[in-house]
Amino acid sequence: MTIFSYFAWIPKPSHPGASCDERERNGALAAIVACFLLAIGLVIAAILLVPEGDPSTDAGLATAGGGYGTGSGDGFGAGTGSGSALAGKGPGAGVAGSRKGVTGDASDTAPRGQLAGTVAQANAREGESLVTGEAKELPKFGFTLPDKNDPIDPPQTAVAVGRRDGRDGAGAAGAGGGGGAGFMGIPEDAKSIVYVLDFSASMRDGNLKRESELKRELARSIQALPKDGKFTVILFGRSPGDGAQVVTRADGSTVWRAAWPMPPEGALVPATPANRSAAVSWVNERSPDAGGSSYAWDSMEMALALKPEAIYLLTDGEFDSYGLNDLMDAIRKGNADRQTRIHTVALGSPGDVASLQGIAADNGGSYRWVELTPGR
Repeated sequence: MTIFSYFAWIPKPSHPGASCDERERNGALAAIVACFLLAIGLVIAAILLVPEGDPSTDAGLATAGGGYGTGSGDGFGAGTGSGSALAGKGPGAGVAGSRKGVTGDASDTAPRGQLAGTVAQANAREGESLVTGEAKELPKFGFTLPDKNDPIDPPQTAVAVGRRDGRDGAGAAGAGGGGGAGFMGIPEDAKSIVYVLDFSASMRDGNLKRESELKRELARSIQALPKDGKFTVILFGRSPGDGAQVVTRADGSTVWRAAWPMPPEGALVPATPANRSAAVSWVNERSPDAGGSSYAWDSMEMALALKPEAIYLLTDGEFDSYGLNDLMDAIRKGNADRQTRIHTVALGSPGDVASLQGIAADNGGSYRWVELTPGR
């Protein structure tokens, strides 16, 4: 049987003149089948003869194809800031000057430290604060965390020395001519002041005129207080014969409660003209107790209970050991938060008084030794 017998099923035309004869038709079909088989053979040969490509070479890439993708990114989040608790100063006019701005809260609520880099070393005393920046979330890709020792450029430091009371932005104008409500040469712009003054026997007028100098300077200072200020005067050094109370300690020793407060006791009075004059008159009408000793502890205790911005503590010499221990204990308890500045004055003392220097240094105040000329 020939290959043409497979095509015998194809119907023949009903009219012989319309097509070729059977022999011609079978030849054409054989040619078509041969071409088809040849094409299939060429395709198979091409697949078998072409070598397998290497993806790692250019030829391999040409047949197998390839591609790649890269990406990178970086970023950071950090925040820094600075601030201080310094009460500002500004020019002022008049006898006492007037405060400018609004006094803030007594407590320092500024957040601490910095979020990135090294923490700047503060160059100010207690009272300053470094304000933290806003935290930002770090990107999640292409980022290496900074080393904790990387410096902040430039380092952030406090801009000024801060006061211990932390009253940010509470500026005060100076007094005309620089006088202000200072006392014995120590300037002070506080709006609430307590004068704690030695009125013991050693303060009586002699060659050095301590009593006269004290009364003269106290009157000047009180008259220079700001109009919206408050103040009071507490004398110490009374003897039991002049109203002091004898207190027995736990160890059996005794000490005097020698405070002599200006009325009304236990209160700061507004610095009105009438109250200024009354205070000056009240002090001038009194003289140091001839039998009194310098026990200041209960006067300081009373003064600190009023929570003033500043206290002036004046005496003419060193306290005895019992009196000094009691005084220091009253200060530690009454001014633990250092919210009150305590200035100290040694009036007509033979030399500097170590205890007064230490009290001022520990409580944000200033110390001054006032030398008096004999016979003045």
